[in-house]
Amino acid sequence: METVNYTEEQLEQMLQAKKAEKEQQRQAERQAYETKRDAFVKRVIGEAVSYHGLLKDFKADLIQSFEEFEKQLNEYGEIRKNSKGGFSITSSDGKHRVRRMRATAPEWDERSKKGEALIIEFLQEQITDTKIHKLVMSFLQRNEKGELEYSRVMNLLNMKADFDDPRWVEGLELMQESYNITLRAFQFEFQVKDDITGKWQRLEMNFSSI
Repeated sequence: METVNYTEEQLEQMLQAKKAEKEQQRQAERQAYETKRDAFVKRVIGEAVSYHGLLKDFKADLIQSFEEFEKQLNEYGEIRKNSKGGFSITSSDGKHRVRRMRATAPEWDERSKKGEALIIEFLQEQITDTKIHKLVMSFLQRNEKGELEYSRVMNLLNMKADFDDPRWVEGLELMQESYNITLRAFQFEFQVKDDITGKWQRLEMNFSSI
């Protein structure tokens, strides 16, 4: 067996050549990955844009079609008088159903600010019980959007008879008068009846933000 002796310079050159080979291999693998990744991202984004457009057109069709059906059903008297825009349409065979539902949000106008100020003024001057003070203030606490919470305000209004101070009474009355329900949008739900169980199965489709 022949023994080969390498100089330090030769060993260094061989080591550098090996490192260069590994680096080239790593770069080739990286380039292959990035090429595959970019192709995937561009493909799915292209498909997503296409589906987004289809959903947008689908929603526009739903809105228009339900408006037409609402007019016709009103003529037949088949929509409840207390309906606020939500109703469902079911196929004759009873296996398919589409529902339109109102997406509403509670809002309070500028009178709520005045009412809130009167309530806080009453609390600071007349209420020494820290538990009551904290409770009432928790009902006036706003959410992350800076809006009053409906359930909290309703709890506050239920306390109207607890005090007879004019500021308390007027403040709560202003809060109540300022309340209004605003229609944000219509939502749609699609259901198919299961032939075996007879139960309605939802077809999940969320395009409320479109």
